[in-house]
Amino acid sequence: MSREANPKNQNELKLEIEKKVKDAKADKQTKTIRHNRESYEFTVISINRDWLYFNIQNDRTLSAIEEFIKEKKLDDEYFSEKNTFNLEQQRNYQTIIQEFVPSEMEKVFHKTLDQRDPIYLTPEGIVANGNTRLACWRKEDLFNQVNCLVFPSDFSGDWDLIREIVDDQDNAPDIKTDYPWHARAKRIVKNLENGKTYDEIAEKMQYNNMAEARTHHNMLKLAEEFLEKGYEGFSKLSDLNKIGSGAGLQVFQTFAKSRFANINDRLDTKIKDKLSAHCFECIGTGNQGEFSSLHLAVQNIWSPDVIKRELKLLGDSPEVPDILGGEESPSDGGDYDSNPFKDSDDGVKRKKTHNDFLDDVVIIKERKSDQAKRDQYKKGLKALVDKVNNLNRLSISDDMNKEGIDEIFDNMLKAIEEGRKKISELN
Repeated sequence: MSREANPKNQNELKLEIEKKVKDAKADKQTKTIRHNRESYEFTVISINRDWLYFNIQNDRTLSAIEEFIKEKKLDDEYFSEKNTFNLEQQRNYQTIIQEFVPSEMEKVFHKTLDQRDPIYLTPEGIVANGNTRLACWRKEDLFNQVNCLVFPSDFSGDWDLIREIVDDQDNAPDIKTDYPWHARAKRIVKNLENGKTYDEIAEKMQYNNMAEARTHHNMLKLAEEFLEKGYEGFSKLSDLNKIGSGAGLQVFQTFAKSRFANINDRLDTKIKDKLSAHCFECIGTGNQGEFSSLHLAVQNIWSPDVIKRELKLLGDSPEVPDILGGEESPSDGGDYDSNPFKDSDDGVKRKKTHNDFLDDVVIIKERKSDQAKRDQYKKGLKALVDKVNNLNRLSISDDMNKEGIDEIFDNMLKAIEEGRKKISELN
């Protein structure tokens, strides 16, 4: 049922939109949208869906178009903005974005026969928000005439501002298609190449803060490094969908936060390489040992106690430098194996190496947990002493209510003696 993309001639389409915008303004068919405390007037028009152009730099498909270019051996600039109005690129792009149309979207549109939300259109006829829906309508032959909100003419070519505004717009939950995290991270790279800072990127792309934007960039670096390892079934970013929900969002987020944490900057590269290798092995083989998820496996691989163990191995000394407290990492480590899987051809040996390491991680985790339990009573008592000292210092005054205080002191002393008695009876 899919219809091949066949948009209207670029100049003719622009003139058609200008005419429709003029008529709509005369009929007061406009909508005001606020963004960053500014108001913008959009024009409401209806136009033939087949005349329109996809935004071939749509963030949702940045990973997919790179994979298409590589597979077809095309020029890196094949899907650049300058080629937006080329028929060949539009048709190839439609084959790509149709893969992003969820079945739920098709069902909803067929059931309701209602477009419901308008799509956002540039004055030139490029779809700024609604590319996936347009692909769905063409594929299913729905809504020949579609409702659009046209950006003001002075937005022409200002894709930074266009993306900011459309990112504010949210489709209904039952037809929404989320951007893959790695595709959005590709946009971070493009913004960095254009001289943007992480602060600016976070604001423009609606990450919570600079740190989150940086983390997603680091996640992409790790994902691309992972793909270079050659794990079966993982050759391109879209293969990350095989990891599970969110294309490995949580596991790569945990990995990036640990691997690039400021506190780990002082770690010897050999240790970081070794821990990273085991993380990649978890992700690439699905072998997460006794941990209930890849995320937890990675989190524990980078635990402070595992790092202390590795520091001891690297330095070949019983004295473990307090890297987490600011001391320098040992620099010799001549016998330290930073590449545990160098004998990758030996699958049995490789699996045993990884399993033995994960077993060590589990033991370290359990030992830490047991120690915490053993120290729980002592830590609780210390906290009580600190609280009593603070009460003595801050709350005793001439006008305090002293009624019943002696009884409370007696009960405290009884509780202390009871504790002493129970501890003295322990073996």
